[in-house]
Amino acid sequence: MIIRPDARSGTRALIAGALVTALAVLGLALPAAAAAAPAATMPAAAAPAAATHVAAAPALAASAPAASASVAAVAAAPVAGAAAAPAGVAAPAGVAAPAGVAAPAGVATPAGLAAPAGVAAPVAPAAVPGAEESGLPVRALSSLPVQATDTYRLIRSGGPYPYSQDGTTFRNREGILPARSTGYYREFTVPTPGADTRGARRIVTGSGGEYYYTADHYASFVVVDVSG
Repeated sequence: MIIRPDARSGTRALIAGALVTALAVLGLALPAAAAAAPAATMPAAAAPAAATHVAAAPALAASAPAASASVAAVAAAPVAGAAAAPAGVAAPAGVAAPAGVAAPAGVATPAGLAAPAGVAAPVAPAAVPGAEESGLPVRALSSLPVQATDTYRLIRSGGPYPYSQDGTTFRNREGILPARSTGYYREFTVPTPGADTRGARRIVTGSGGEYYYTADHYASFVVVDVSG
């Protein structure tokens, strides 16, 4: 079959128009001169179709950035159901917060959940023996006269004591210390510098590990915190 020259020109024009359209979609608009060149050689019958493709190319190219912006907006939009809880409102039990989202300020960690790694739980101070039962004020051993520390060390080591009365039963006749059975309390002398007698200072111990100090011969007592 013999293809006439004008038919071949029309085919080339259609192919050129299709290429221009494809390149415009990719954002690569051909220069106006290159787009106009095929139109100058095409027959009159094919010119309108090619012109339509060329005219549509700028519109297609202009729509490419808008399409890209739409895709970016969709990607950046939050996922439905992942909205943060209002401030001060705890998340439902058993529902973990989204990754990378901190809990709202002032919202406590739900009960039963461990503290974050590396954060030590607060430790309650150890109770001083005799403090709760007696209701007496507590004093650190280091805040008492130095002779009280010397007497404490003798008590811990079991003597020897400077007076024969040391280690005898304290009967708690004044009733200031908690009531206990006879023999529960023992008394020890805290020497007073320059005194010719035992003086008025004593340490009274209890079988439960209590240490009491009196500076006025049993008229008042304080609980001794021997760890301080």
